[in-house]
Amino acid sequence: MPTLFLSYSRKDLLAAEQLEQALRGHGHTVWRDLNNIRGGEHWPKATGEAIASHDFVVLAWSQHTAISHFVEFEWNTA
Repeated sequence: MPTLFLSYSRKDLLAAEQLEQALRGHGHTVWRDLNNIRGGEHWPKATGEAIASHDFVVLAWSQHTAISHFVEFEWNTA
């Protein structure tokens, strides 16, 4: 089963959590920042390594993601 990196805007956290649960329910391994980056960890490095080590990036697109610099960083890294 492919491994997935979930990219989303924090303003859409509830929808991202629901999407993550649905993907996990279908047997996928899902990486999401709040579950996998620990306090004090350098987030750009952790995010880049996570993107590189997963099979696909799932982009949860919304009006918020369209203007998110963090999502733009993730997309450009992917």
